[in-house]
Amino acid sequence: MGVDDEAFDLETWYDEFADDLLNSLVIGDDPGSGLIVLIADNEHDGIYYWDHSFHFDNSNENANTYKIANSFKEFLNQLDIPR
Repeated sequence: MGVDDEAFDLETWYDEFADDLLNSLVIGDDPGSGLIVLIADNEHDGIYYWDHSFHFDNSNENANTYKIANSFKEFLNQLDIPR
């Protein structure tokens, strides 16, 4: 795998963020270094944006995860995908 491919490798993300990614699965990222994660633990089920680099002004160590959809299906329906 080339260096450029590491940004798209789930294993690389889990190696780097294993302690922070409890009960979640990385399903994407964004150019601002945030990760899109699916959380399935009953209390917090859904798709979240994890601002691990504190890109947003209101993000901090205690609050940097934002729910963006209640389910994977809802998340997909929100995407602007050409059909």
